[in-house]
Amino acid sequence: MEALETTLSSYELERGKPMPSFNHGFVQANLARHLGNRLHTTHTITSETNLKLADQKTVPDLTVFEKRHPNMQRDVLWTQEIPLTTIEILSPKQDLDSLLDKAELFLAAGVKSCWVVIPAVGTIAVFTGPATYRAFANGGAVVDEVLGVEIPLADIFS
Repeated sequence: MEALETTLSSYELERGKPMPSFNHGFVQANLARHLGNRLHTTHTITSETNLKLADQKTVPDLTVFEKRHPNMQRDVLWTQEIPLTTIEILSPKQDLDSLLDKAELFLAAGVKSCWVVIPAVGTIAVFTGPATYRAFANGGAVVDEVLGVEIPLADIFS
């Protein structure tokens, strides 16, 4: 049997992750909006921020930092500041194990909570340790005690 050759797009090569889709972007925008509404005075939410964690470079879909103010004249290409929370959204061509591996990497680097979002089944798992997580589904609300937020899943997936 012949192996199928996979060609990665420049997006995938540059960011080290699959290209997002409409639903991925929709969920990401909803999460950024609702987190921003709840946390704008105490935290800073960023999208697609380049992180350098120890020897690894990665680009989470969303990050939540303690409140910080950007310097528009001096941008940062790779931040080494550890965010409080990272959020990864499963893309259609991505496997769940790759997101679980990223959550483990983030937690080992000092991130306090890692969200793994699965749009197809309307589920979010919030990890606070490699094997410690709470899963939220079925029309409830996602709760992150690290950030002190609760967001109805309908606000994220609908």
